[in-house]
Formats: sequence, C-alpha cells, structure tokens
Amino acid sequence: MDAEDHDRYLHYAVARLAAFRNVWWSPANEFDIMEIKKDAEWDRFFQIVQAADPYGHLRGIHNCVRWYDHMKPWVAHCSIQSSDFASMQQWREQYCKPILFDECRYEGNVPREWGYLKAPEMARCFWLGTMGGCYVGHAETYLHPEEILWWSKGGVLHGKAPLALPSPSR
Repeated sequence: MDAEDHDRYLHYAVARLAAFRNVWWSPANEFDIMEIKKDAEWDRFFQIVQAADPYGHLRGIHNCVRWYDHMKPWVAHCSIQSSDFASMQQWREQYCKPILFDECRYEGNVPREWGYLKAPEMARCFWLGTMGGCYVGHAETYLHPEEILWWSKGGVLHGKAPLALPSPSR
C-alpha cells in the first residue's frame, strides 16, 4: 500500500478495535525482516495509532533479529523475541518500560531450537520472567498431521505448560 492507504487503514483499524479493552497494538510481527519498510514508516504507524486511540492501549513492536528503538515515546512496552532472561534487569533499567518476552521459545515438538520445549521448561520460562519483573507470552508448536501450528492458524491448544505451573496453596 502507499502511505495514504496505510494511514487510512490504520485509522480504520483503530476506530474499529480501540473500544475493546483487551487490545494492544503491534504494527508488525518481525518488523525488521520487512526490508521494504524503513524505521521512519514504523514511527509514522506508531504515531497514527497513538493519536487515533482514545483509550491509550499498549503499543509495542515485535522483532526478529534487530530491535526497534523502544526508547521512542510512542512505544509503551518492549516486545522482545528472546529467551535471554539473564538480561531482564538490564533491559528494565535501560528502557524504564515493561518488558514482554514475546516469543521466548515454544512448547512443542518442532525440530528447531525455538520450538521443542517440554511443558516444565516452558513453565520455567514463565517463572523466570515473572520473578524478574517481566511478562512472558506463550504459544506452542506441536506438529499436526494437517500442518496446523496454533501460533499461525489458531485452533485447539495441545500443550501442558499451564498444568506444569505450581498451584497456589489454598
């Protein structure tokens, strides 16, 4: 889309979705691999969403390799694709914004480093993030006979990570 169409679409999306309280804005998944878009364009998208959202929902952007500049005032939280829990405190102090480990790894059986955690290991990621004062997102990548991965197509979750978390005593 050209810039005018992008802007019109963003205004439309914000007008349609901002009334829902469970919304947070992320202009892209892995923004840094969309080489046709430059940082100035991502900045413009953020600014449009920030100005058009009367409720001030959270705003962050998901990376692949290179991080967006989380220090920019329109970024409400750091959405980080990483499992580097050892750097949590440094990032919290550096950015003074909530840190979301968005895609720290996946519970599943995909034969890639990021996609084969067992439930207790995934639960451990949640505890590490939570105890470090951060947030952790979860998804799963169990291979399916019809090539359906939950994180890309939705459907039924098969993972057991939530059951691996310790229950609070009653």
